[in-house]
Amino acid sequence: MSLIENAAGRMPAPAGGKTVINVPELDERVRKSAERALNDPRLRTRLPPDMPPPASEPAARIPAQAAPAARLPQSVVALVSCCIGAGMTYLAMRSPTPPPVMPVEVPPVAVATPAPTPVVRDEDAIRALVQSWAVTWSQRDVEGYLRFYSTGFTPAAGVEPETWRRQRRERILGKRSIAVAADEVRVTLDSPRRARVQFRQSYAANGGRPQLDSKELVLQREDAGWRIVAEASAPSLTR
Repeated sequence: MSLIENAAGRMPAPAGGKTVINVPELDERVRKSAERALNDPRLRTRLPPDMPPPASEPAARIPAQAAPAARLPQSVVALVSCCIGAGMTYLAMRSPTPPPVMPVEVPPVAVATPAPTPVVRDEDAIRALVQSWAVTWSQRDVEGYLRFYSTGFTPAAGVEPETWRRQRRERILGKRSIAVAADEVRVTLDSPRRARVQFRQSYAANGGRPQLDSKELVLQREDAGWRIVAEASAPSLTR
């Protein structure tokens, strides 16, 4: 025997002989099941003697304003509510549990460190200048060659600077080919702004035999870099 049938055997008959369930606490399905159970002929023996058998067709609902509807005992309502709550809890437990959210560790952003600027020693810078001076002279690049000399350059033998520059242009451009090399370069720093360079110079023009000279250049540090302010050479040696 179901709980609703047991409750129906103890429930007094409402006025008019119609069995209608109108319990707000139950949902629609439970209410319909309770009405079918109360109108079942098999339950007639369980109804009170003064309660007539239910009609073959369920009667229409009595409006709430006409007469108060019959209510189930509080124990039945509580039991059904417990069953519904247990069912909802069971369904909630059967639902898949979302995976736990794992924290994502963000790697630190690497900050690019600029490479240190290499420090060029004065001695190395002066050696490179002497080699560039020899190459530019060999290429017969007169203007590039004269840029290695300071505006305060003092020519030997008391020659005026402008005269010396004109003579250098004529001698360089007057040759079909020139080959200059600087070997055994030695640098001496007299001060942070002045240096002396001694080397063995090899000079050949127009495909002739090279001439070897011991040469010395005096350089001065200026805003544009190291520049030649004086030069001198020993007597040439023919090889």
